[in-house]
Amino acid sequence: MLFDFLLVLIQILIGAVFVVLNQTSEIVAIIVSFLASYSIISFSALTLLAYLFPYSNIKFRQEINILIRKSKHLYVVGISAGVVDRIDKLVIGFFLPLEVLGKYALTSGILAFGRFLPEAIAKSMFFEREQNKTEISGVNPPPRSIAIFCGSLFLSMCAAEVIVFLFGEEWNLPFTFTLLFALQELVRAYYQMSISSLLLSKRADIVAKSARYLLFLSLIFIPLFTYLIGVYGPPTSLILVYLIMYIYTSLSQARGGSH
Repeated sequence: MLFDFLLVLIQILIGAVFVVLNQTSEIVAIIVSFLASYSIISFSALTLLAYLFPYSNIKFRQEINILIRKSKHLYVVGISAGVVDRIDKLVIGFFLPLEVLGKYALTSGILAFGRFLPEAIAKSMFFEREQNKTEISGVNPPPRSIAIFCGSLFLSMCAAEVIVFLFGEEWNLPFTFTLLFALQELVRAYYQMSISSLLLSKRADIVAKSARYLLFLSLIFIPLFTYLIGVYGPPTSLILVYLIMYIYTSLSQARGGSH
């Protein structure tokens, strides 16, 4: 979380410096700020890890090889999640005016902050299993999780007021879009929890398959729905895609438990 905040802060500062200097176009300032910020954060993260976890070269190579072999299925998950999180803006920019793209990027970016609650729950499942605090079977969340999800929904819908306060009413999309996006994040959270449950059940093969299916369906549905219903297309299509993938992972978990 700290690195995420630092990343955004560095991007804003570098972009602001270039804009004030007025020596480059705004698009160049944005690109340079992104490249520089990710480079700085990546170097800082590696330096911090090297400081916290000293290693010998031989032991390090052995552990890296083990890590690569055991986590190769997660590469597919990370790539598919990254593409799905960004393809909507590319599609919006292709089918709709740039003004709509600006509003969509601003609104979706602020609303996405609400996803940290369900993602934290999904990651905490691993910690609880490691500490032998709970046994997780299936993907049915406890009442506490449902309450947090509802709280995340409420925060997402309230984020629209933040946009109006900071940027003005002209930058705000209709409330129905906010509601759709919040629902998208809710379904996405359940999908993330089902993935965590599969990983805990040693079903890495299903996790890798679901990531590929998620990417395939998103590449088809997001452009199609955006072409048909405009700015409402990405959240509507992703609700459908995440719902399909949630059902798929739930059925896979149930079949795995029956053997």
